[in-house]
Amino acid sequence: MVGLLRYLREGARGRTPAGLHVFEDLVVIEPVDERDRLVPDGVAGDKLLESVLSGRTLPLLHYELTDRVRLATRARPCGLPFRLIEAVEGRTDDLMQLPGNAGGTVTVHPIAVHRALDDVPAAGWQVREEEDRLRVLISRPGPGFSSERVATSLAAALEAAGKRPLVVARRR
Repeated sequence: MVGLLRYLREGARGRTPAGLHVFEDLVVIEPVDERDRLVPDGVAGDKLLESVLSGRTLPLLHYELTDRVRLATRARPCGLPFRLIEAVEGRTDDLMQLPGNAGGTVTVHPIAVHRALDDVPAAGWQVREEEDRLRVLISRPGPGFSSERVATSLAAALEAAGKRPLVVARRR
């Protein structure tokens, strides 16, 4: 989300922690799909087009960021007239495209992997996407570590996303 940080400084939280206001007199953001078509508010775009209106030397128009942003559909209770970023869902660059259980491909967001592996008793972990499997490398496993539990937890998270690949967990 490094790209998103460029305009976060142009936004401000209102009186409610419901999101981030974008000062549209300084910067305009447009969540779009993979073909650069605007997506409706409440739907996360595949990328973001940013136009900075406050640049002093060079205008930045429709600069493409791979940040997945969802704009709010509800009224802003704080009364500010600016649009509200309701959620930042990561970067399109980070998404995994895996074969689905019912054919085709399934897009899996890294957050599904993080949720499944955050409680692993280890110093760290790394997931490698291979042709026919996901390989999980575990660094310095702690007491109670079980590679079978890691594989089961990750497989369940991926199954919930529509994919159940072969998952291999091993110590590094």
